[in-house]
Amino acid sequence: MGDVTFTAQTRFENNMRLALNQTKPKLAIHSADRDCAGSDKIKIDNVIQNKKTSKKTERETDVQYDQTGWDGIWVAKPDADYLAKLIDNDDKLMTEVDLEGGEVMAQSAAINRAWDDAWLGGFFSSMITGKQGTVLNPFPIGNVVPVDLRVTGTGPTGMNTKKLKRAKRILTQNFVDIENVEIFIALTAQAIEDLEGEIEITNADYKSLGARLAPDGKTILGMLGFTFVTIELGNPLFDNSALTVTTDGNNYRKLPFWSKDGMVMCPWERLFTSVDPMPGKHHAHQVYSRTTVTASRTDQNRCGYVLVAE
Repeated sequence: MGDVTFTAQTRFENNMRLALNQTKPKLAIHSADRDCAGSDKIKIDNVIQNKKTSKKTERETDVQYDQTGWDGIWVAKPDADYLAKLIDNDDKLMTEVDLEGGEVMAQSAAINRAWDDAWLGGFFSSMITGKQGTVLNPFPIGNVVPVDLRVTGTGPTGMNTKKLKRAKRILTQNFVDIENVEIFIALTAQAIEDLEGEIEITNADYKSLGARLAPDGKTILGMLGFTFVTIELGNPLFDNSALTVTTDGNNYRKLPFWSKDGMVMCPWERLFTSVDPMPGKHHAHQVYSRTTVTASRTDQNRCGYVLVAE
């Protein structure tokens, strides 16, 4: 998906700006996308189970038929996320700027954060499978990189290249085709600083780790095949992630890693917006926006997370 944008006809003033925060989706754009309008629970995929050949050891023996079948991946319709704001004409006269336009910009940023919030909820929650969508599959504990994985010493540590290598090994051992599908890892500013602190930032150092650097030669865009997605997972403007799904019982941060086909965004309603005069409110204008979206892992083996001490 691209950024969720608004088409309301508004005029933005040069002296109008938003408070600092994440304004674009960072996680949701690195996933598959499937429209899910319809019933309250929808099957988004059918997965053919793995098969194994049999040996024909004698002549004229009976055929042994394969007993493996198919499995379904399901999502349930979530509650809608919405925002509404009344813009009083007196406020507009006092500020001499287009407050409606500013509110549309602010709501656009909030809707984009809601999509990442839904992504986080779908990533860490149970994946729904089964013929009728009744089987709950918790996050696979075998796909978790431990917090104390480090080159030297013992005890909890932050992000490091050893943990990144283990994440890549997990995907590879799970038969993810990392040569032909994009793989990502979400890193906070602290995790980036920890990773950069391991070795001096030079092209020569990072080239040995398959690093991709920005034109400034210092900012790391990716390493070991991963594309880095920089995001503050403890952002209080998220609902699902605020010290719940992105931290464990010891308050260690969970940094998700995944292949692009390992996550899917499932919108029932991508975006509804309206700017309407309200006669009963002295012709104040209501700015309203809404989205209804959820997310899910598509496979237990395409997603994992790294535990780090921040």
